[in-house]
Amino acid sequence: MTTTRTWSRVHRAWATAVLAIAGLCFGGEALANPILPGYLDFPTGPGTFVSRVGGPILADDFSSATGRRIVFVEWWGSQSDAPWELTLYSSSDAEPALPDGAVSTITFVDARLAYPWDDEIFYYGADVDDPAWVLTKGQSYWLGVASYGDGWTWAFADGEPELGGIQREAAVGSPGGLAWETLRPPTNFAFGLSPELVPEPGSIALLGIGLLGLAVSRRMLARRSPSD
Repeated sequence: MTTTRTWSRVHRAWATAVLAIAGLCFGGEALANPILPGYLDFPTGPGTFVSRVGGPILADDFSSATGRRIVFVEWWGSQSDAPWELTLYSSSDAEPALPDGAVSTITFVDARLAYPWDDEIFYYGADVDDPAWVLTKGQSYWLGVASYGDGWTWAFADGEPELGGIQREAAVGSPGGLAWETLRPPTNFAFGLSPELVPEPGSIALLGIGLLGLAVSRRMLARRSPSD
């Protein structure tokens, strides 16, 4: 009886350990990049360049330190209640690929978050559920943000992101949707990109060890039970 009770305690201990490790792996504590965006450049002031679906359209470059799929985009600018168009462009000769060569364009996006940032700037955030929005680590891309409403201006940034990645080029505009032109004076825009969350390899290894230990303890308990 004592042996059975002892192995029962061992079994419960292993089960508790496995649950704890699983909680760390998938509950947010041991996730790779659990909170921080893969790229984030805060606004430095209200913008003056309009970005509207149909033209002119603005785009700004970035290079993410992570190579995962983007699941959330945030940007800053003037107030707009209209839907949005978000476009991910590959980089070609220090400017985005032409509009018809975009990696992916998501139309009629409703911002999940929208609220005043300060007196002249609003914050917007939207989920992205498109498998094409997968980044290659260290590669340059361009993000295009345009409103379906008239007169929306993208807020300025300093081009020195607070979190993740780098900027290499000044922002560009496409007045007629056919060719890109570098904005004058050289400009950067405020936006952020968050990748999907994935467990760290070390956390997955810990979970595997815990599951193996649980299986071994159950087998040993099964072997000893008949003799008791």
